[in-house]
Amino acid sequence: NDFYDDSTQSDRNAKFQSLKVDGPEGFTLSIDFENQPDAMTISEGCSSINNGLLELGCNGVVTIPFRAPWAGEYKFVLRAAGQQAGNGPVKVQLDLDRERGFEIGDTWYRDMRKPGFMMDEAPAGLLSLQWLGQQIAEDDWFASAAVKFWWPAVMGSEVAQAPEVTTDANFETRLKVFEAQKDFIDTLANNFRAGLNSSAAYNGRELIIELMASPWFRVNGADGNQNPQLAEIGTRRLLTPEELDLKFYNLAGYYWGWSPGDYSEYDYQARATKLSRDYKVLYGGIDSRNVTQRAPSMTAMMFNIAEKMALDTACEVVIREFDAAPENRRILIDVEEGDSPVSRWVADAVFEVPNTEFNKSYDLAARLSEGDHTINISFLNDWGNSEGDRNARIDRIELIAPDSSRSVFEAEALPPGTRIDGCGHQTADYYQLSCNGTIAIPWKVTVAGDYLLKLYARGEQFGPDPVKMGLTVNAPLTSARNANIMQQLQALHQQMLGETLALDALELEYSYELVEAAFAYRSTLDSAGLSQWPDQQCSNQNWRNSQLDTTDSTLMKGVWVTLITYFMTDFRFLHE
Repeated sequence: NDFYDDSTQSDRNAKFQSLKVDGPEGFTLSIDFENQPDAMTISEGCSSINNGLLELGCNGVVTIPFRAPWAGEYKFVLRAAGQQAGNGPVKVQLDLDRERGFEIGDTWYRDMRKPGFMMDEAPAGLLSLQWLGQQIAEDDWFASAAVKFWWPAVMGSEVAQAPEVTTDANFETRLKVFEAQKDFIDTLANNFRAGLNSSAAYNGRELIIELMASPWFRVNGADGNQNPQLAEIGTRRLLTPEELDLKFYNLAGYYWGWSPGDYSEYDYQARATKLSRDYKVLYGGIDSRNVTQRAPSMTAMMFNIAEKMALDTACEVVIREFDAAPENRRILIDVEEGDSPVSRWVADAVFEVPNTEFNKSYDLAARLSEGDHTINISFLNDWGNSEGDRNARIDRIELIAPDSSRSVFEAEALPPGTRIDGCGHQTADYYQLSCNGTIAIPWKVTVAGDYLLKLYARGEQFGPDPVKMGLTVNAPLTSARNANIMQQLQALHQQMLGETLALDALELEYSYELVEAAFAYRSTLDSAGLSQWPDQQCSNQNWRNSQLDTTDSTLMKGVWVTLITYFMTDFRFLHE
């Protein structure tokens, strides 16, 4: 409480003579302020030594370092005097502060044990953290710890733990797995320490390569029926919501629950998909707040979400695949709609029909064998609003045989057995398809050879595009299996499940039997369309691109919807 009185020119000052400290175990310490300790510091204070006293002529602090050698009670006796001025006496405060644990320039915390590793202390004057890192890297356990660190990320499972109780079930099997993994990890750790593949020591890239080249990574799995403890051996890992989101995108070309043009300012990728937001945490993901660890294995809830994704998307995926030309498709490349367990695709074409009169033919050439065939005439791009409607009108189809003879099917008098899928009506001069649909006409070929099919049709035009129509010829199978379907199943097993199968593999036989069962079921339905209210709907998540053609005159769109759903809910699709 420094003070100066101008009227009397008197000044208030503090004077210190000595400080004595008495503690336990006979500890004593005497400090004479006239002989200042080397470590003592004075913060401001206007200090001076006068008549054997340390005098502070203005407010200030004297700091003296002190180390208590024993725990217990200590007594501090300060001998001081005041040069009085003003109304109040001199005020002096004695504080005992615990020293701060870290000061600028320190390499370690003062209130902690000395830095070290195991039994060795860090050398003085060095950056102890760098020294510690070097000591850890040189330790014998570091190399094996590095292998165990990368093991779950590469192998998809944790390192086997040693069984503890000899009476436990499968103790011997578990022990053998543990010992085999330990021998492999120890050997790889030694090589990692010495340098893998002629590289420098501790090369992480080479370590990961060795893990991926090892039998522990390349094995597909073990016989879990005979040895349950081996059932988890293999590299399949549950995909995260983000990974499954991207996998579906690369399969279908769009995200589940997101359409081009949707924008979300709250999401990292600016898109709010089902798996990136709605079901992210429920499918085992994290929100980095309440949930910080990903689910390592599938739960019933998670499988329900995966099943919902398949049911929501498979129909649209199949429709858009068959709408595109084979060279522009992603998955259904080896088959056409006409490929079924009872028939095979022969030829097809898609025509733009801009004319409004039956004054032009649309031709398709096909090489046909003898037997029953089906001619499919389809309306592909229905469109309309409150101002008008687009429709397709079919007059007739002419069939020119190899000997130039002609046969004609008039649309107003279609032959028995003709099947019409889609809304429409017949007039005295033509048949009109008022929405996307197909007229399937049975036709028996009596002479094999090259045929020319001439479709006479016109359009009731409306909207920005002309009427679009398709013409397809299907033929009956001449073998027990449709080769195109078998090749497509082989490709799907590779693309979606990551397994390479021969065409005679038993797994492909099972998938083909599912095709036959789905085809038989759909043959019992009253309507061949993909939308079977109320049980079966076809969601159009990518509706900004185009509408969906849910007609299915050959029944095979619905079959492939079943197969895609089957593959998307397979363990091998949801794990990698």
